[in-house]
Amino acid sequence: MLTLAPGMAHAQSLELFGSGGPTVYDAGHSVAAGAGFSPHRLLTLVFTFDRTHLASRTTRYPDGFSSFRGGTLYLGAAELRVLPFGRHRVGPYGLGGLFTGLSRPNVNATFPNRVTNHTAGMFFGGGLHAPVNERFSVFVDGRMMVGGEGSDGMVAVLPIRAGASWRF
Repeated sequence: MLTLAPGMAHAQSLELFGSGGPTVYDAGHSVAAGAGFSPHRLLTLVFTFDRTHLASRTTRYPDGFSSFRGGTLYLGAAELRVLPFGRHRVGPYGLGGLFTGLSRPNVNATFPNRVTNHTAGMFFGGGLHAPVNERFSVFVDGRMMVGGEGSDGMVAVLPIRAGASWRF
């Protein structure tokens, strides 16, 4: 197909990237590294490894308390990024994908048992892409990640990350 459409072959590229930043609502941080393939100048298929940590918290009320365990997620993800104006100019992008991995909830006085759970789910979001030169660009994005954890739990995380990518 690429022989029949040489313009598409020129648009293809590979990308390596890294990013990090805080999580929204629950105190924590998230880092990611990965690689992507662009079959077209408007699309990139990305594979990432993510590590997100959320702090534990306890809220006290006059008649009781509520505790959130927090923990660390180790995830592998596949996402599709759509850049409506292409990657050679500053512009927005949308993203969506699937993740799977491990959840290791925090151990503390309220939650003394060490556990490891399987987690899987989906995410969607968007960001802003800014090329610095032909091969190097910076970006910032946010994504809402929701899924199942263990046999009866749920995970919901909203990381905001800034990063850089190298395209070759």
